[in-house]
Amino acid sequence: MSTEPRTAVAPQVAARNLPELLQALQSLRRAPIVDLKQALMQLQVLDEATITALDQEDPQLFHSRSRKLVERVVVSEFDWHRAMARVAGLPEIDALTFEIDPKALEVVSIDQARLYGVLPLGMVDELFFVAASKPTSDELQHQLQVATGGRSMPMVWASADAIDRRLDQLGSPLI
Repeated sequence: MSTEPRTAVAPQVAARNLPELLQALQSLRRAPIVDLKQALMQLQVLDEATITALDQEDPQLFHSRSRKLVERVVVSEFDWHRAMARVAGLPEIDALTFEIDPKALEVVSIDQARLYGVLPLGMVDELFFVAASKPTSDELQHQLQVATGGRSMPMVWASADAIDRRLDQLGSPLI
């Protein structure tokens, strides 16, 4: 592990609409690369002392695709996926308040969204964005591509609970 002092990184501000999402993506592309240790500290899941002790015990714990932290119940599934989204440079959204393009549900229906645990957000520059609680999952990416006829969908992070609640709101008939 590096002995260099870690600098605090400003927390991500959740994008509220597609223009803000694009702005967040551009900002993250210019930001320094974040490793899993840094992401876990930024999210305040683990502190530096805990990371140092775990790293000395088993350096493989912090390899970016290693799920050993979850398997050992050091980190929750929720926190691991959120941290992995940080490592991948993916923005976060608040699924409950994000302004969804009304046409988004024509590409991924509410039933499909529920099946895959995603929230369709909308199209920008021929890219269709979705939010997922596991946005770095290759399996999820593949399943969505198959379900939508091969369409590639950039993903962003949102909590599974917020996605489910928003899908419930979207699926409820207007009274």
